[in-house]
Amino acid sequence: MKLRWKYVSRERGVFWFRRGKGKRIKLPANPHSPEFAEAYRDALAGVAHQRGGKKRFPGGTLGWLIAQYLESGTVRRLAPISRQTRANILNRIAEESGMVDFRRITPAVIAKGREKRAEKPEAANNFVKAMRGLFKWAAEQGHVTSNPAREVDKIRVAVKGYHTWTIEEIDAFEAKWPVGTRERLALDLLLYTGARREDVVRLGRSNVRNGILTFTPSKTANTTGVTVTIPLLACLEDSIAACPSGHMAFLVTTRGKPFAAASFGNWFREICNEAGVPGSAHGLRKAAAVRAAEQGATDEQLRAIFGWTTANQSIAYTRNASRKRLGEGAASLLTREPKKN
Repeated sequence: MKLRWKYVSRERGVFWFRRGKGKRIKLPANPHSPEFAEAYRDALAGVAHQRGGKKRFPGGTLGWLIAQYLESGTVRRLAPISRQTRANILNRIAEESGMVDFRRITPAVIAKGREKRAEKPEAANNFVKAMRGLFKWAAEQGHVTSNPAREVDKIRVAVKGYHTWTIEEIDAFEAKWPVGTRERLALDLLLYTGARREDVVRLGRSNVRNGILTFTPSKTANTTGVTVTIPLLACLEDSIAACPSGHMAFLVTTRGKPFAAASFGNWFREICNEAGVPGSAHGLRKAAAVRAAEQGATDEQLRAIFGWTTANQSIAYTRNASRKRLGEGAASLLTREPKKN
């Protein structure tokens, strides 16, 4: 079949654009449609055609660079949540400044973008972090000669972080949701494994052998690859047995399907509200670390339990626990000795 479109061929019902020895580009199925004509014009111009109303960016623009980066192995190797967060930030940047020539982006330009977001320091710092990752990759690929974002500092903020559950809040939650409920099982899995929400929803019978729970945290699976190996505590085993899921995963939705990490986080926040506690899944992980540290866990033990790989992650908990013990033991030294007669 001879086509009127130059550089276009048809193979097994699929239309392809290829000019010379360039990359083959798949075209829409109907050669008489406006979408086909638009995709063909994009291919001729060397612009990536994107469906769904997304902007298309020519080579040399920031939008083009972002699109290439998000399709790279560097991004694909990130943990799913990290990958989605990075994509959300960079796609918003592409919408705002996608037609800017990325080769003209300087540290001053990135610093200006940071200051634009300064009212929300976390957003400003996430912007800087995303741009560092983007231009680090771009430098490795030869698109730029240096990383302009590397010279831009993040905004220093007092990190408040997630609220750490108190003993009273855990007690209140347990009183509202007794053993045998999905809600209680969710709390017990978080508290007695120290797992993040994205890992808790994946835990199941396949992770347990001879009373030992083993899993690889998804956040670091593609980087450190550290595996967490801990005993399945009796209290957690009882909670699992009292709330059978009928599925390989311990925790399932009302429809009997495993949770997605995001929906689990939303659901867990809702049941915390019902129990009258200001908790979150990550705050419970912090509570587990505090509890272990205050009961004498060492830095090495904390890193083994929580899958951490650096001392900085565990030292904060053990240092605070030591300070608490020392303070409790030394408080009596503040009292005044009775006067001698």
